[in-house]
Amino acid sequence: MITAMAVVAFDPQLLEAIKTHSRREKEKGGYEAVGFLARPKGEEKVVASLPLANHCADPQQGFFVEPWEQFRAETKLAESGYEIVGVYHSHPTSEALPSRADRAMARPTELMVIYSVSYDDLKCWREKDGELEPVEIQ
Repeated sequence: MITAMAVVAFDPQLLEAIKTHSRREKEKGGYEAVGFLARPKGEEKVVASLPLANHCADPQQGFFVEPWEQFRAETKLAESGYEIVGVYHSHPTSEALPSRADRAMARPTELMVIYSVSYDDLKCWREKDGELEPVEIQ
């Protein structure tokens, strides 16, 4: 059975902002970048991101966002008329494929954008039935 790949529209400037944030974090010492993805409520196109601080004990191998920072970011986006549709993060030296940790953190219906800084490759994923499936970026 052949199934169609999901397609999600992204603002091209947003994708460049994710890449810039990711490169900057890699330059800090190989850190992973992380942030929220958002769109205006009621719209389909993903047009905004909100970079978050990576508080992981080993920011070269993963990311962790403090709950208070998540809450502030969620509140800021909601008050500005946006809804969070997913998370982006970078892989400073590996491919833009979900790691075991990425799979464990994936939430149903939310997008997960992964940018590989070393390979200059950006991919989008969505959890479905316990698996991460690729999503076409338009």
